[in-house]
Amino acid sequence: MKKIILFFILLASVFAFTSCFIFDKTTDFSNMREYTADEVLSVAAEKYSVSEWLFTDGYLRGEVAKNANLLEISLFFDNFSVDFINGDNIDAAMTAFAGKNGGHGIQGQYRYFICYVAIAKCSDGSLKYIYYNTNIDKNAEIYDTIGASDYNLEVSPLDITESTFDVDPGWGAMLRYLSSLKAINPGDFIYSRENLTYYREESGGGSSEIEFYLEDGRVVFDIYYDKYQYDGEEKRLVYSSSDRYGVIYHFDGADFTAYFDVNTIIEPSTDESSVMLLIGEIEARPIEGDVIYSMISYRAEYPTLSDGKNVVNEISDTKIDALSIKMSYGMTKSNEIDYSDIAKFELTDYYILYIK
Repeated sequence: MKKIILFFILLASVFAFTSCFIFDKTTDFSNMREYTADEVLSVAAEKYSVSEWLFTDGYLRGEVAKNANLLEISLFFDNFSVDFINGDNIDAAMTAFAGKNGGHGIQGQYRYFICYVAIAKCSDGSLKYIYYNTNIDKNAEIYDTIGASDYNLEVSPLDITESTFDVDPGWGAMLRYLSSLKAINPGDFIYSRENLTYYREESGGGSSEIEFYLEDGRVVFDIYYDKYQYDGEEKRLVYSSSDRYGVIYHFDGADFTAYFDVNTIIEPSTDESSVMLLIGEIEARPIEGDVIYSMISYRAEYPTLSDGKNVVNEISDTKIDALSIKMSYGMTKSNEIDYSDIAKFELTDYYILYIK
């Protein structure tokens, strides 16, 4: 019995020793003090003359290394710039970043790094990233462990207003899509690229990404979406409010004849038993510019015989990246049917985006 007890004691000791290396989270928090976010942010507001918090609940995680006045995040980042330009108080702020959420390493480098990031509007009208932690050395002053960096993107979340999403009132589908974006929380934007972006999973499948940037002093945007995978291209620009692009789209009352030629051809049979053909053709007229996205939807109606009775079939489909379509459908010949009255092939929806 003593040998069994000794064995389990030895096994537990080995596991306790090796787990330090396996999990690599051996931080001693006895020297840390935990504050509330409100306590830290009230000090940050005084330190950087904050007049308004755009949001305060963001965070970065990963490995961090100090390089001059730049914080480099080398593992994970959520939705903030990996470059904090003109960073203030980085040494002390990085020490606070490790806090209760990370394992201490050598000075200036931590594993399992996490820090909180806010975006603040200061009294001089500028925007700043404020980075902080709520767990700091118990002997440190909160004031000394808060850092800040200049907001380095050309578009701020304050620039994204309802007027940004103005489009032709005839385009109901785009208006409905954009109406859901008019109240984006600043914390939902992505700040990790050259321009401000927004990403979301679409309820109908796939995802969309919107990029905002300045053009002639106004905020414009491009919309991308996650395409079907069969063509090997995952993302494609499908709308832009930039003047660099032109768009041809369908809306109530639109006259497609300026942009498309649509033909319905009924090919007769040579005898009673042959199958007649409904041939539908759609051809986009020449466009002065490079087309980067197109969508054409059509519907075909044609009769066939089923159990000796006439049945009208209806087929609808959409073609992506196609400026011309030619489809054919077989129709059982019947002297009782005037195919010119029943058989139809029509354009139902279309969208073409091109570079002017």
